[in-house]
Amino acid sequence: MRRYFVAAVLFAHVAGVCSAEPPLSAPPRPKRAKQDARLNALTSAERQEGFSLLFNGKNLDGWHGDVKHYRVKDGVLICEGKKIFTDKEYDDFVLRFDFRLPPAGNNGIGIRTPDRGNPAYDGMEIQILDDPHPNHQGLQPYQLHGSIYGVAPPKRYALQLVGQWNEEEIIADGGRIRVTVNGTVVLDVDLRSLPEETPDRQKHPGLHNSKGHLSLLGHRSPVEFRNLRVKEIEKEKTGRRFLQAGPPAPTATPRVRMVDVNRGETAEVELCDGTKVQLRLFEIQETRDSLRGAVRKARVQVAVDGEKIWLDSANYHLPVTVGKVQIDCPVTKGLVSQSRRDAWGLTKDARLRIWPAASPLFGPGKFVYPIKQRWFASATQMANEPAYVNGCDDLRERNIYYHYGLDFGAAEGLTEIVAATDGIVISSGKSVLPGYKHTPVAPRGDVVYTRDDQGWYYRYSHLQTIDKEIQPGAKVTAGQRVGLVGKEGSSGGWSHLHFDIFCRQPSGRWGCQESYAFVWEAYRNRYHPQIAAHARPHHLVVTGEKAALNGSGSWSADSPIERYRWTFTDGGHAEGARIERQYDRPGYYSEVLQVTDAAGRSDYDFAVVVVAERGHPERIPPAIHVAYDPTLDVRVGDEVTFKARTFGDTQGEETWDFGDGSSRATTASNRDADQHAQDGYAVIKHRYERPGDYLVRVERKNRRGWPAVGYVHVPVLPKKE
Repeated sequence: MRRYFVAAVLFAHVAGVCSAEPPLSAPPRPKRAKQDARLNALTSAERQEGFSLLFNGKNLDGWHGDVKHYRVKDGVLICEGKKIFTDKEYDDFVLRFDFRLPPAGNNGIGIRTPDRGNPAYDGMEIQILDDPHPNHQGLQPYQLHGSIYGVAPPKRYALQLVGQWNEEEIIADGGRIRVTVNGTVVLDVDLRSLPEETPDRQKHPGLHNSKGHLSLLGHRSPVEFRNLRVKEIEKEKTGRRFLQAGPPAPTATPRVRMVDVNRGETAEVELCDGTKVQLRLFEIQETRDSLRGAVRKARVQVAVDGEKIWLDSANYHLPVTVGKVQIDCPVTKGLVSQSRRDAWGLTKDARLRIWPAASPLFGPGKFVYPIKQRWFASATQMANEPAYVNGCDDLRERNIYYHYGLDFGAAEGLTEIVAATDGIVISSGKSVLPGYKHTPVAPRGDVVYTRDDQGWYYRYSHLQTIDKEIQPGAKVTAGQRVGLVGKEGSSGGWSHLHFDIFCRQPSGRWGCQESYAFVWEAYRNRYHPQIAAHARPHHLVVTGEKAALNGSGSWSADSPIERYRWTFTDGGHAEGARIERQYDRPGYYSEVLQVTDAAGRSDYDFAVVVVAERGHPERIPPAIHVAYDPTLDVRVGDEVTFKARTFGDTQGEETWDFGDGSSRATTASNRDADQHAQDGYAVIKHRYERPGDYLVRVERKNRRGWPAVGYVHVPVLPKKE
């Protein structure tokens, strides 16, 4: 174990991890396990398996180094010195041993290390540490017990109480390293799948050593060892790895650079072009709603080479240019601490991402818009927006589902999903390629995972159908069809593509790579829009409260936006990029934003406002999802299929206004409220007789008379000659 040093920056401990894993901070101690009565002796099974003793219980024969500061008492090896090494070198092996920690105990197991230099860097160190002791608070996850020090953090905590014996097994098989503590696998990584830059941002030249000594890395802390035994893995006899091979090493390095920082911390980051910048986090502001305490807006104040700027975090915000870099903030700690799961792998106060100022955001390689439809063609839930479309913005629920990925609402069974990048299919439905057990891949019948050359994993979820060519092991190309949008799996009953990217994060953990900026860049490159209205994310208020509507995120390719015109559900109007509006009746409202630029071009978007009844959190307003297909290149006379589903009501009817003066129509969706009901959506078709921009309004009221109002914008082009 390396000597710790006091720095100006105090590292935050892990605030939480995925729901399937217990947190690493302040853990409950497991109950004491029954100890084996043997002492420095092999079991009959171990003798048959080929194990041999590394410590005879009497002296340190077979070891060299600081042996004079180790002593043996009653068959127990007590470390009171520094490093000792086995005389023999090992490549692939199974190492088993017992150890007992004193308060604040600190040691390490060196593997494949030379007997000179610093084993934590010239080889690998598997950390041994009394994590919860106050002396060790503020450590990074990659410094905790069971970690590959500086390289890979443990997933779980499994130590006994201080003063009790622990059992540990370390398996090194090629690039695969597995650590098991008291019967619990706490670490299982393939070194080849790790990013080039380690979490501690230090050089580890010995990380991929094929052979070296085993060592005890003392820190003059009286950690005790017994029953040290090892088995060499002889692959020439088995013809295969002892542990199943993991994913191949990435062959490409992403353009984006990421760094996690605490308030007051400064970090130097080297960009993909070799430029170095100094980043410092000064402040975080998180605005929460008055109902659920959900973070609705997060801002961070940072300095880039001394130049201060405020960044809005995620929630449909794009990177901004500061000096010689582009920078954004995809997540702050408040979202992780209150979320249903930590999808980000964030262990500090905020994450920052940077690119060179003139650089594309994604790459190397090609990234395409993953769904064949217009930008904002339907409802979305993106970039940490609390989920809401299917009426799940429940005032009684304090455990928030911040939507870490991207949800693209679309027409069930009609809209095509395509691969965002070149890559290989890792799983398709429940079939999965071997060797990806300890990656983000979680097979499910409606889900496809692919992996690209950067080692990033792409998740396409809620597919109604998956194309037959999408099979584990198959290569895919960017833009290749994957399947059709649906509402399968845990969709909540609304038809959409849930798209995620997962990769290793600065903490060393797997986490979400925020992709809103990537998809906007890809959409612009593919479809070349000239103007885009932007009124998202949605709002949650109670009756009598004001919602602050904001259209300032709207965009024009080459002309300034000169007009922001709002049309409200009740027929009222307002002008301005930002306006406030009070709501006195519960419901689900969609307020129309029309933006017009100096060139006279216009576009439309819709601000959803969910209004709850004050004092009655149990009365959830109805919600509605509207989608249509096709959304691209619709021409006069073309048949357009519209679909709508109302949530929170099974009795009423939707009223349709197609915006062209035609007669209104009615439908009855959601008669069966089961999320997977085949007839959950009402379907209606329409043709337009003249070119223009049409706003289709769909409305339904529940038994209390509370409305759910949804809109879609349908641009119709002239017939082709």
